Amino acid sequence: MAGHGNALTHIRGAVILAPWLIFLLLADLATIFAVLSSFGGHLRQAPHVKAVYDLTIAYQHGDEWHAEPTIWDTLSVPGLSDRLGYRFHVHVRRFPLESLPEKDEDLAKWLEERWVEKGEWLEEKRVEWAATKA
Repeated sequence: MAGHGNALTHIRGAVILAPWLIFLLLADLATIFAVLSSFGGHLRQAPHVKAVYDLTIAYQHGDEWHAEPTIWDTLSVPGLSDRLGYRFHVHVRRFPLESLPEKDEDLAKWLEERWVEKGEWLEEKRVEWAATKA
């Protein structure tokens, strides 16, 4: 999905989302920024905190993209994929703390870039699964 430019366009305080980001929760981006920026100095100094982990979860039920199982099914049905036809994929990335930008504006840009990548990865997975459906 190269060439889309910035996924988030700020216009007078408004945020316009690119259509392929509809499966991402923007509120989480603000929370992550708050934790990494305001507490970043303390977070970077904590000896037990070595990295930020980025998890993106794709799921599908039959042909329906991002149709999540109920909490009851999740807790009570072993083998959701085999028994109820769900597909799951967890994409995990690790970013060492020292690799993260230190300035707030650079960190905001870095987070936005990761968010764009998440949206692109989800769209790629959606297309891939649509092409391989049984």
